[in-house]
Amino acid sequence: MQLEQDLYIRSIETTDQTAVIPREEFISITEKIIKRWLNEANEDIPFVLLICGEKDTGKSTFTRYLINRAFDHINSTFGLTYFDCDIGQCEFTIGGCLSYTDIKTPLLGPTCSHIKSNVKSNRLLYYGLV
Repeated sequence: MQLEQDLYIRSIETTDQTAVIPREEFISITEKIIKRWLNEANEDIPFVLLICGEKDTGKSTFTRYLINRAFDHINSTFGLTYFDCDIGQCEFTIGGCLSYTDIKTPLLGPTCSHIKSNVKSNRLLYYGLV
């Protein structure tokens, strides 16, 4: 399904749950997203990206990869804010929370390593466990 210009809704499938290096689809789509972000984002209108999909399809892995690649392009004009609405698998908070967090450093390690005292969410709402 085509959305705008050269971006489409695509299914990205991974077959190896233990893979550390992202598949070619991750790399290709990430480069397209970053290119579009750099071309369209400005101080007045933020570039917003929504990643959604079924359970166990690689959304969190893809999001971490995308964020880490975006750090190659961040300067004083651009910043990254992560709106976490996956209450069952939160990236920066305990389960059951909705939050948004300004990302200052690459996301290295498993999710549990991001839940630490020096990463503060800008806003946090406890929604409840599922």
